[in-house]
Amino acid sequence: MKGFIFGILLLAMTVAFAQEEPERTPEGYRIIRIQTENTKPYKDSVAKAEELKKEPVSFRLSFGVLASIGYKSVIGDCDVHYYHQDSSASIFNGAPVQVGLSVLIPLMKNNIAIRTGLLFETTYLFYQKKEVEGNRWKSIDDADDLKKMKWNPGNVSQGRLSLPIMIAAKPRTSPAMFEGGVQVSLPIFEKHKKEDLIDRELRSSVDVSLIFGGSVILSRYFTLELLWDLQVNRAYSDDLIVGLYRPWPAAIKFGVIFTPF
Repeated sequence: MKGFIFGILLLAMTVAFAQEEPERTPEGYRIIRIQTENTKPYKDSVAKAEELKKEPVSFRLSFGVLASIGYKSVIGDCDVHYYHQDSSASIFNGAPVQVGLSVLIPLMKNNIAIRTGLLFETTYLFYQKKEVEGNRWKSIDDADDLKKMKWNPGNVSQGRLSLPIMIAAKPRTSPAMFEGGVQVSLPIFEKHKKEDLIDRELRSSVDVSLIFGGSVILSRYFTLELLWDLQVNRAYSDDLIVGLYRPWPAAIKFGVIFTPF
């Protein structure tokens, strides 16, 4: 009986410690076999096949109406009595409102399109008195210098026509896309109280902006859009406000595009 048990234990130990002789090359290097389904090219091909099975989200030639609202700020550098200060001030803040026509032209129906249109934008800009005067006057010791800085505080109302030209790009099956391009705008009016800044040559006659952001196609009829608008040309003269120079406007806008056609 003891011999039988000893034989079973010996057999178990032999099986436990037995190892299959690895496959080797003639030079003696061990050969490791990798299953095809574990390789990256195979996994990539499977993922690509699965992607192709999904329904694409396609661009289509469409004409729609865009409405948006946002936030706009005009920022200027401080230059007190001809001495530059290492600070800037928000001169005006306001909420731009845009309405108009939006057109989408597909180039590659699932990936690339051009978005353009014609928009009317109006903004009422509030003069930021505390921020402007705090930055301009914080380093002046001579009270007489304050009298030389004549600026009649007040808000600004403006309106302009804009022509955006953007490239929209997205993956084949994604409803979300990146948009970027330029926008050329023609100011129609810009008034500070009763004064017309365009007639007084304190306002540029044409605006050029970089616009970029993204949008999401919700359905055949609705698209949401979020864009940054950074003006690259000189919008205002340095004579707009004494003590501030290089006034620079920037805006962010959130809109909805309705495309019934």
